[in-house]
Amino acid sequence: MTAKDKEHLLDLLTETQSAIRATVAGIDPGMRVYTDTDWRVRDIIGHLATWDRQVEKSLRAFRAGTEYSIPNLDEDAFNKQAVLGQRELTAQQIFAEWEQAREDFKDAIQEIPSDRF
Repeated sequence: MTAKDKEHLLDLLTETQSAIRATVAGIDPGMRVYTDTDWRVRDIIGHLATWDRQVEKSLRAFRAGTEYSIPNLDEDAFNKQAVLGQRELTAQQIFAEWEQAREDFKDAIQEIPSDRF
């Protein structure tokens, strides 16, 4: 990949962040999203924050010359556990965490030297 590809990826992450913000603006964060689960708007934002954090950790490990993994990953169980943990947070805290996780994700990309990207 080139430096241009890196900038394009960063632009896409910023654009999707803005689009998500606009999509959920004015929506009750407690509104149920799926009828067959108890996931709400706030849970979806928390889910995005969780995975932005996981990607950030992986990128930072790559930059350090190591690897990051979630031992014995069962995605459904991991997602469920993350959502349950986030239920203790306010919607405002979850949205703030997602904003910070996305910024940290972009910073991790930015920190990868172009010759290693």
